[in-house]
Amino acid sequence: MGYWCGCSLLIREGYKATVEWGDGKLHKVTGSSEWIYVTHEYPKPILLYVIRISTEEDDALWGFQDAMHEVDVLDFDCSGCPSLRFLGFSYLEKLDVSCNLHLERLVCNEGRFTTLDLSQNAELKMLDCHYCPKLVSLDLTSCNRLERLNCWLCGSLFHIALNNQSVLEEVNYGDTCLREKSEKHLLRLIDRNGEALFDSLFNMWND
Repeated sequence: MGYWCGCSLLIREGYKATVEWGDGKLHKVTGSSEWIYVTHEYPKPILLYVIRISTEEDDALWGFQDAMHEVDVLDFDCSGCPSLRFLGFSYLEKLDVSCNLHLERLVCNEGRFTTLDLSQNAELKMLDCHYCPKLVSLDLTSCNRLERLNCWLCGSLFHIALNNQSVLEEVNYGDTCLREKSEKHLLRLIDRNGEALFDSLFNMWND
């Protein structure tokens, strides 16, 4: 038995994508506007591989969710996919989504990064970054369309920046260390927009 990894892809109906696993093996898929799960097994001992996902047309790849399971990811680069709308990837050391201007949902829980730059993600509606123990602040002033936020168990998080135009309705900030001023502003917006606070994890992906 080897080491398994995989991912789920959301590809526009009729559009094509190729997953290159880095060991000479390819996996070609055709989009159906539904999530497509692809897997691959690497032989032991595990080596360093570069996995590439390419499409034949622009604006073809809309979503990516990782399922790496038995392999460690050293780096993740989504800068070449400006059409990405949904992204889910856990356990990352760093994450750059500055080129993904159409991103609507981002799930990056259990990351090891200290900062998360969302200044270019004005279309973001849902953010789940729960249990990112090194994350110290979130600047969401560019994310005026953000409706749901989960930063539960971010024990180092002391500041969340939101402007008065924010439409944030639902938030879970349990087990953070938000400063009083930041917390008061957050609660004021929630009370104005929808008043929904959560004490435990809620599903950000399938609603």
